[in-house]
Amino acid sequence: MSSSSNNNINSNDDEEEESPNEPLQFEGKLNGERYIYHGFVEKIGKKKQNENRVLCLTRNALYQFNPYDNSLIQKNNLKEIYRIEPKSKLYFSIHFLRASSLLSGKKTKISGWGSGDSALNNVSIVDYYCDNAEQRYFWQVLIRRLKIDRWQCFIEDEIKLIPAPAIYQSSYFVTKVTRKKKLLPRFLILSSHTLYNVDINKKIEPKNIKWGISFEEILSVTKILDFENSFGLTVQIYPTTEAVKNKSMKEVTTFLLNNEHDRFHIISDLKRLIYLHTSKQLQVHSAEHKTK
Repeated sequence: MSSSSNNNINSNDDEEEESPNEPLQFEGKLNGERYIYHGFVEKIGKKKQNENRVLCLTRNALYQFNPYDNSLIQKNNLKEIYRIEPKSKLYFSIHFLRASSLLSGKKTKISGWGSGDSALNNVSIVDYYCDNAEQRYFWQVLIRRLKIDRWQCFIEDEIKLIPAPAIYQSSYFVTKVTRKKKLLPRFLILSSHTLYNVDINKKIEPKNIKWGISFEEILSVTKILDFENSFGLTVQIYPTTEAVKNKSMKEVTTFLLNNEHDRFHIISDLKRLIYLHTSKQLQVHSAEHKTK
């Protein structure tokens, strides 16, 4: 859930333009939330049993209504949306976190990596069809922008995971691979100063931070290449780092990203933030995956 960098943009309702009027068909159904936009789409069913929907976007949530009687079908808080991506000119996909508790408890095995609970077990992907490319692009931009704002508010203000004056940048739902090849879901959260490894357990909160390292402490990252459609990445910190010396974290930690898109963007985020803090280029290596 990836949440792309917000470039340190903070929303201020007092400075924003007046929001559009709430359409009559949604009156009393949006829980007093600020209406942003709505439109007709077609939800693509897994067995080609497509359903017409009205998507309605507020400042905090995405609603799905039946277009025939305006009844509510589904509501998702924007922090339950991990990612939105275009699939083609008229289609887009929304990656939903499966539940507020996040963890499905479903065990899985990834060849050559290990077994346990993978991040992919906890993401549900739903495809939508739009009548034109302009509408698809509009949904993509709006949901992505508001999702980032919602995550920033959640991380900074609601659970106070990132202390001021640091600012939320981005987050990635990943799978940690232990040295004993156990798979564990994690959130990697980047602030303007620190990379946090959060054990999501039942929910994201400060007490579940496994470690947080400043960007000055990161030595390199390595893309792990294999032919099993998995996207490995190791993060190596300096051996002189206090956390390594007191054995509260390993010098090298291995993660599996959900796809190449996420791996590319977390490396890009780290490059940018490390350069801002140290004026040095992040070392990025590639290595073949060793299954033994």
